[in-house]
Amino acid sequence: MDHKLKLLLRFGGKLFFYYIALMALTLSTGIAGAYLQWHCNCAETLWGEATSVAQISCVGQRSGKGAYAAEAEYRFLDKQEVARLTEQARNTGQADIKLQAFGWSYNFMRIELFPLLFLIALVLAYPASWQYRLRSLLIALLLFIPLSFGLLYAKFLYQMHLDTTVFSHYHLPAFWGNFMHYLSLSLAEARFIFIFLLWGAVMVRREDIVSLT
Repeated sequence: MDHKLKLLLRFGGKLFFYYIALMALTLSTGIAGAYLQWHCNCAETLWGEATSVAQISCVGQRSGKGAYAAEAEYRFLDKQEVARLTEQARNTGQADIKLQAFGWSYNFMRIELFPLLFLIALVLAYPASWQYRLRSLLIALLLFIPLSFGLLYAKFLYQMHLDTTVFSHYHLPAFWGNFMHYLSLSLAEARFIFIFLLWGAVMVRREDIVSLT
């Protein structure tokens, strides 16, 4: 068998093994649920008060969903309505206020966890020293995770744009509304494309490309 083909097959086999092993490990040990909760809490810390329109809070893992389809759920409150009802309650002596909330959830495993595991598997399967792989993995994670939160914030704004109840007064500019619409249709796929680009930038060395040509 040609040496180059053998290298590619070995890489493909290792990639498949690491990806399946990482999926099994995270889903069977509770790491997936812990990462979902951590990601959700971080998103609330970062973006909970980031807009003047909404107060965004993490609800956590949506109940009734299996491990492979676990969803992260968020709650949105209209800040103006919160302020109005709070002032009204203060003036009338009410102890509690009733607010209409907008809830949104998404498939966390498909959108967040599995692409992350694929990135880790790509790095671990690469034919290089462990020192090089671990250093590249650290760089890749430092780039991928902030992107994940940035895309999630964009999704928050887009979901508020789509809502016709609590946030009927909020609208994105036409260009960004259309852009987020098409991005949402293939969000998971777009992440995998970005992962390949990121992996190529931080992992693939020039001499490795030369050796395969």
